[in-house]
Amino acid sequence: MKLLERKIITDHIKGPMDPSLPAILLAAFGSNSEAGRSTYEKIDKAFEQSFPDHRRIWGFTSKTVKKRMSERNTPIADVSEALEILRAEGVESCAVVPLFVIPGEEYERITGLKVSGMKIHTALPLLAGAQDIERVASLCLSMIQKDTATILAGHGNGSDSSLNAPLLSLERHIRKQSEHAFLATFDGEPGVASLEQFSSLSGQNRSIDVLPLLMVSGVHVEDDVLGEKPSSWKNILGDYELSILPSLGMHPGIQQVFIDHCSAALDTLTSRKAFKPQNGHFYAVGVGPGAPDLLTRRAETVIRAADVIIAPKSAVTTESLALETVADCLRPDQQILEHVYSMSRDLTRTMENWSQIARKVKEYCNEGKKVVQITLGDPHLYSTTAYLMSMLREQMDETLLHIIPGISAFQAAAASFTEPLTSQEDRMILMSAQDMDAVSDALERCETLVLYKCASVLDQLATLLEQKGLIDQARLVCYAEQEQQLVFNDIRDAVHTAKGYMATATIHVRRKSWAV
Repeated sequence: MKLLERKIITDHIKGPMDPSLPAILLAAFGSNSEAGRSTYEKIDKAFEQSFPDHRRIWGFTSKTVKKRMSERNTPIADVSEALEILRAEGVESCAVVPLFVIPGEEYERITGLKVSGMKIHTALPLLAGAQDIERVASLCLSMIQKDTATILAGHGNGSDSSLNAPLLSLERHIRKQSEHAFLATFDGEPGVASLEQFSSLSGQNRSIDVLPLLMVSGVHVEDDVLGEKPSSWKNILGDYELSILPSLGMHPGIQQVFIDHCSAALDTLTSRKAFKPQNGHFYAVGVGPGAPDLLTRRAETVIRAADVIIAPKSAVTTESLALETVADCLRPDQQILEHVYSMSRDLTRTMENWSQIARKVKEYCNEGKKVVQITLGDPHLYSTTAYLMSMLREQMDETLLHIIPGISAFQAAAASFTEPLTSQEDRMILMSAQDMDAVSDALERCETLVLYKCASVLDQLATLLEQKGLIDQARLVCYAEQEQQLVFNDIRDAVHTAKGYMATATIHVRRKSWAV
């Protein structure tokens, strides 16, 4: 019995019946052709070999295919029905693997599906990011002949051109090594415009290869490429012999991409990839704006596991705010180093100061210890981590260096108000407020401007904003999410008020709507 005729019937779910193991739901568009059924069989076999301990079930998104199969008295399930079948079997979790080329409309329809009592995670489609595109381009190049004219036949999307971006990117990567390959799509950009290129490429050779960038060579290849209708690619090209290469779904390398995406989804469901700090590694950990309950779970995990914790402390304070923030995570046997850093603008002196800590970090890591530097906010934004990390990159293998992001002051400050920082096509700039000319220029180039280090220049900032008619669109928060937090809806009210070093201004300059 063919896969489409057996896989979805409730008493033909394949795999062990341990409901504690996540099931795998292979979600495909569906096909009525023999080529489609053969492709799905090969994919199913590949998943069976890779995940022998997990039950597999298929679900299809095409209503037309589902209807035709029902008319043949061989009913198949759609994705929602397949999930309900698994729930009835007592399955507690399921990885949904979308066998789609791009993250388009079919993919969007199955993401976010929910079934009571079941944990569901949807894996990525084939071309989900830059690494996938490069990987698939390499596989496509292995399928085509470098000097042979080749049509890369993609489905495309006519209603949302942005969804075609992965296909266009794939074409660019392929053409770097095969300049005779061009993308054409059945729907949306670039359409069939590229077919005109082949009249000048083929010369005396009247043969063109067609590589279907499709999981299944179904109706599109049969009708739109090889069909007799005037708009078929065969008729558009005229006196050329078209050779159809196997579809993507038939290639073991493409199948492996989906298998890898499925593995990642299963890891998420089973938490096998919970972050685990390693001996001999250094971690720069952002602890947020200073509120203990805004510490991320990963930051807490790393801090609790640390052998050595470096806590930067300003020369003008008696205690480390970062250390106070993580106090509940500390163990009595951890070594705590409170490092006093200078507020001087002397770069040489600053780097000499941090070079001492870098040497200690390297020594501790060489001893196999887990070393953590905690820093307020996020390590990437105006943080002392920048100095330490630049030193460590010169002295240690970068695979031993890690950054754990934290909630930044600008995010905490924005949470004090109801206005969103950005929407639609808005641009946001985050910068220091120390140079008013630079601030004035930035106001012309963004919709939202966020300023750090603005306490000492508030009077100048208020004057500038009044001149530009933006004073009523500016907000200020000092010591965001700390006990002494101050919130100002009008910056002018803060000019003569004690503000402290941690002051963040947000100016809503304008809004930029979606392009029409």
